[in-house]
Amino acid sequence: DVANILSCWRSVDTETIVSIQEDEAFTNDWPWAPGIYTPTVQTELIPNQPLFAFQDASSKQLRDVPPLIISTVRDELFWSYDAFLDAAINSAGYYGLFAALTQLFQDAGIALTILNHYGITPSTGSLTGNWYYDFVEIATDNWYCAVRNVSDNAANKMNDAVYYLNFDFVDTELYQHVTPNEVCWTRACHLFDTWFAVSSPALLPLFEEYGADTLGLKMQEYFTNFVIHGDPNGDCNQTEVRWPEYSSGDAGIETNFLRILDPENFVQQSTFTDGTRVGTNAISSSNDLCAFWDATGYLFGAQRPI
Repeated sequence: DVANILSCWRSVDTETIVSIQEDEAFTNDWPWAPGIYTPTVQTELIPNQPLFAFQDASSKQLRDVPPLIISTVRDELFWSYDAFLDAAINSAGYYGLFAALTQLFQDAGIALTILNHYGITPSTGSLTGNWYYDFVEIATDNWYCAVRNVSDNAANKMNDAVYYLNFDFVDTELYQHVTPNEVCWTRACHLFDTWFAVSSPALLPLFEEYGADTLGLKMQEYFTNFVIHGDPNGDCNQTEVRWPEYSSGDAGIETNFLRILDPENFVQQSTFTDGTRVGTNAISSSNDLCAFWDATGYLFGAQRPI
């Protein structure tokens, strides 16, 4: 009963939620547990980690899940910039990249398949001009398409709606005042979407100074509507740009997700016809990127493929 589930969740105070989320007894199976972003599991309501359930297209747990928002940023894994790995991969060039991918996917054959798909060979050189950035772009593509795969499974199994969001907004002047990670000054990295969705008091003056406060207000309207109505558009589609419900089963559908490019550019797009990680490189931004990763398999913890 979705209504009773939502009522139960909303009745619990935040202190209780945080205390449970920091208790390892309720967060195991989550590879980065404990943490405040972790759902509480091993309960009657949520027996297993939702992310793993969403990865399993046959999971019966998905049927009665309440409406859901799945969001991803364009350049997710650049947040974890590693200067040592950057130097090590670039010093060995193509073979450094091959070794890094082999280590990541635990399979030299898969690493070679990936490099061939991206058109990277010892003679063609780096895809981005930096061998380490090639590695992070590829790993981010894998993550990005894994999120798309999770969205597909959820939309196909859930009785209620799924809403899918791509956050692609980049503002170098703003970001250099928000994060010391220079690699992310020109990218939409991990957590950047939540900065605007939450618009914390510490960041709000910067958002106002650089004209990005309207982005936060628009995102908060969507998320507030979702909490109240189970629909980011509200009960009367009062949002400026309607956030379409996600669907993976009809290639003829015109739009099935929302992409945020800048404070004034929220666009309805389709995973069937529009680019993937737009504004990155020719392979990562292509529409067929996720078809490659669907066929190759995904990396998540020790599980591959999913």
